[in-house]
Amino acid sequence: MGFFEDMEQDDQISLLKKKIKKLERNFDGGENSMSDILRETVGMNCEISLDSFESVEGVVEKIDEEWMRVAVTNKKGTIIKIIRIDNIENITIK
Repeated sequence: MGFFEDMEQDDQISLLKKKIKKLERNFDGGENSMSDILRETVGMNCEISLDSFESVEGVVEKIDEEWMRVAVTNKKGTIIKIIRIDNIENITIK
C-alpha cells in the first residue's frame, strides 16, 4: 500500500486541496504573489494564524516562495520556526 492509501479520507481531501491550490497558483502565474506580499513583513512583529488552528507570534526574518522563517521569543529564549506559506490563514502585524 502506498502513502496515500494509508491516510484517512479527511486527510486525503486536505492534502489534495493543498496540491490543487498550489497548482492553481502556478497556473495563474501567481506563484510569487503571496510571498511578495509577505516579504513586506520581514523585520516586523506579527501574529501568524495557521490552518492547523495554531498561532505563532514573532519577528519575520526571511521568506522565499514556499517558506517563512520566524523568530519566536518566549521565557526560555528565542527559537526559530519555519512555516510553510501554504499553511498560513492570516497575519496580523503588531
